[in-house]
Formats: sequence, structure tokens, C-alpha cells
Amino acid sequence: MCSKKSKNIKLPPDTTTVNKKLKTHIKQIKKAKLQTEKLLPKSQLDVAEASIEILWEIVFDYLCSGSVIDTAEMTSLSSVIQRLASSRVQLANFVNKRGNINSTTSPQGEMSEEVIEKIETALKLL
Repeated sequence: MCSKKSKNIKLPPDTTTVNKKLKTHIKQIKKAKLQTEKLLPKSQLDVAEASIEILWEIVFDYLCSGSVIDTAEMTSLSSVIQRLASSRVQLANFVNKRGNINSTTSPQGEMSEEVIEKIETALKLL
């Protein structure tokens, strides 16, 4: 009798959809992991940039999922999007500052003419 009941048990129809979404999500995670591992040897900064891009992709995928978004979710999404945009700007500013510091130093560790001029101007030695 038990065997007859177990043969009649069927999975809900949406289980297949859930499994497909889960597999897709796992593939995205693996893809992101591979991308991050490729960037990791270069610099920690590249990892930060990659992380921000991955988070943007997750938000975009959520918005494209077609699910109805209520007011609370919209508020949360707005906050996440604002923070991601702010993070991108902060990271770009950091990269620019870091680039300016690196461009004013010479490769041998000596001061460049530009740096010397800035120091002399600051000290009013000209």
C-alpha cells in the first residue's frame, strides 16, 4: 500500500522552475568566482571593482526577474542602487588619487622635476 502512494506523489510544477533558477544562479556565482580569481593576482583594487560589477549584475537580474516589487522592496533596492553608485564614484576617486601619486614619483625613487617645483613653490624658494 505504501508503494502505491509513493508512486502517486508528484513534485509541484514549480520545482522545475526553482531548480533551473538555482542552477542558473550557481553558474553565475561560479562565473563571478572565476572572474574574481583572474583579477586577484593583479590588485586588490581590481577585486573591489569586480565585486561592485557583480553586485550590479545581481540587482539587474533581480529587476529583470519579473517579480512584483512592493514598496518595502523598492525602498531597499533604491538604497542598494544608491550605495553601489556611491561606491563606484568613491572607487574611481581613489583610483585617480592613486594614479596621481604614482605619476609624480619617478621609477628610481628620485623626485621628479614636477615634485621639486611643487615643493619649492610651497616653501616659496623660487
